[in-house]
Amino acid sequence: MWVDIGSYRSRLEPGRMAWPSGHSTFNRTGPGEGRFAFSGVTLGIVLSPLPSHHAAYGGDRRSHEPLSAGQGWLFPAGFDGWCRWDEPNDFLNLELGAGCLADAGLEGLSGFPPSKGNLDPLLVQLGLNLHAAGRESSNLYRDSLALAVAVQLANVVMGTALPKLRPDLRLHRALQYIEDHLAEDISLADLAAAAAMSPFHFSRCFKAQTGLAPYAFVVTRRMEKAKELLRATRLPIAEIAWRVGYMNSAKFAAQFRRLTGATPGEWRKH
Repeated sequence: MWVDIGSYRSRLEPGRMAWPSGHSTFNRTGPGEGRFAFSGVTLGIVLSPLPSHHAAYGGDRRSHEPLSAGQGWLFPAGFDGWCRWDEPNDFLNLELGAGCLADAGLEGLSGFPPSKGNLDPLLVQLGLNLHAAGRESSNLYRDSLALAVAVQLANVVMGTALPKLRPDLRLHRALQYIEDHLAEDISLADLAAAAAMSPFHFSRCFKAQTGLAPYAFVVTRRMEKAKELLRATRLPIAEIAWRVGYMNSAKFAAQFRRLTGATPGEWRKH
């Protein structure tokens, strides 16, 4: 898998983005040095080359650790150290709290040997997408990405084997919750609670039985409901967008066109 680091570097928003039990921070800095400490499991991704990078991990012994764009570090919870760089530095840190790991059923992931250098490409892609989702994406989309980051991180550092799934009738409660709350900003935690399951196991069971991840399923149901309203009512498109969970009618129209090939107005005429 190849990740277009340059594309992400140009569109990531600097600053801190939070989600339940975790956050990501994208920094654009000049040359510098200093100590660091992370309370949670941390994935770091370098987006511009750092040939001068020096570091000391878990002690005072400093070594030359050059990093290329797309490389970075994986640190266990509570890890600290020191680093120095002589070039402009663009890097992303994603810190996963204990709650995020518990949602994924990965409480034991907090302790593992630190590593730096090459990173798993899928982990990089998921981490970049999580920060890129920013403040405009739905809670469900961000929650799902955070869960995927935690699970893939476990696969990388622990070689976690995932058990096979069996059908679970509790998912019907989650499906009903979706129908009853289409106009709201549904979160992964909401759906998992409705099904009385952990977010991690709910996500995997849900996709196994419906063929879609929870976020994709909710978007599909919203578009189907929008079609019903376009067909059966004369409601303004902005009102229909609101009724299916979109506060921004332009975003609704773009999503509708992406999935149907037509704008809401064009679809209504035909």
